[in-house]
Parts: sequence; structure tokens; C-alpha cells
Amino acid sequence: MRKLFIPLALAFLLMGSACQSPSSSPTQEEQTAENDPQKEQEAQKETEEEPLSEEEAFAEAAAGPFEITMTMVPAKKLPFNGLLVHGPDLEEATEVKDIKGTYYLLRNQYFSEGRHYMSLGYYFWDGKEAKRQNIKHYDMENCNFDLVSKFPDAGFQIADEDKDGEAEIYCFSQLDCVSDVSPTNLDLHIFEGQNYYQLTGTNKVEGQGGEFKASDKFEAEEKIFNYASDVFNSFSAKVKAY
Repeated sequence: MRKLFIPLALAFLLMGSACQSPSSSPTQEEQTAENDPQKEQEAQKETEEEPLSEEEAFAEAAAGPFEITMTMVPAKKLPFNGLLVHGPDLEEATEVKDIKGTYYLLRNQYFSEGRHYMSLGYYFWDGKEAKRQNIKHYDMENCNFDLVSKFPDAGFQIADEDKDGEAEIYCFSQLDCVSDVSPTNLDLHIFEGQNYYQLTGTNKVEGQGGEFKASDKFEAEEKIFNYASDVFNSFSAKVKAY
């Protein structure tokens, strides 16, 4: 039995040695790479992505599918009280949703102490309170002729001409005191987030009027200015005084 045991033991030892993989132990180069902190940092940088800035995040989101909406909302269903600024007889507002959230455009006109007022206000709703972005007031008194005062439905629309995901809302206002059928004052207001732009001119009546100019602070991108100009030219003849 001793003669058989010794050769078998040697055979098992030889088989175990032969089964070991030649690559089971790391090479010197691999060990050097694993122990090199500079290479480890470089590899980590390659796998990590830097966080996007707010502007980059909005630009990336705007490049994808999204929807800008505009809905009329009864004033009593607003999440905040707009009557204090825009008059007690405010009936409805416009809710606009875009890539940044929910906005409300409030438009109203009313009489107070012998004066006629018109107001437009654009507000951002953050879920807790309304943050005013822009507001515009008009007033007139002692009109001894025909008072023309309204927010025409013509041309009232939303767009996103600069493709940044923020809605641009376009609306006209008309306030004048006239004694005949002639062109009346007509303003086109453009709200975009915290930005406000305005074109001032007249409506077009029997081939007269229809001219406009940009306000001194009109600093919008060329795409928005061109679109606003098209809106004014397209609808100035459709906005009637009466």
C-alpha cells in the first residue's frame, strides 16, 4: 500500500499545479496602474458627468418634446387674489404653461373716481404665491367724445419663436378718445417670463394707419421682433374701434 500511495500523491500535486491559470496573479503593469492615484482620478473623471447649469437644462429640455398651453380661467378659480391690483370686476384670466411652469395673464378695465383704467399683469405661480413678472397700467379721464377701450381678441395668441421652451404671449390693448372713424391707438404687448416688450401704433382703417414702432426698451431677439411685427401687420386692420 505504501508503494501505491506515494505516486498517487505526487500525481495529485502535479495536477493541481497544472490547473493554476498563468494569469491568475496580476502583472507588474496592472499592479502599477491600480496603485497609480493619478490614473485612477483620470478614469473617474471620464465616467463622471458634470451637472448641467439651469440654462443648459432648459435648453436640453426645450430640444425635446414639450407642449405650451393657454387656457382661460375664471377669476374666482385663480390660486391668488388678482382683484386688488386689477379691479373688483375681473372676470377671467389666462393660464399659460411652459417649460418653466405656470403663468397667469390678468387683463381688466374699470372705472374709479372718474377715471378709466386698463391693466395687464403677468404672474408666475410657484405653487405657494404669485410672483409678479410685469405689469402695465393705462388710465384716461374726461373723454368728451367716444371712449375706445378694450383688449381685442384679434391677435391674442402664444408662441415660442426663439425655441427656448418659454411661452411668448401676444395681446393687443386699445385705449383712445375719438370723435370720428379714424385710426385709434393700438399697442401690442409681448410677455415672456420676466421679459416684457411692446409695439406702439394705430389700427388700420380704410387704408390709413397701421404704423407701429418698438418701445425704447424692446430688446427681444430678432425672431421675436419679426414675429411681433407680423402679428401687428396681420391684425391691425382687424381691430375695430367700435
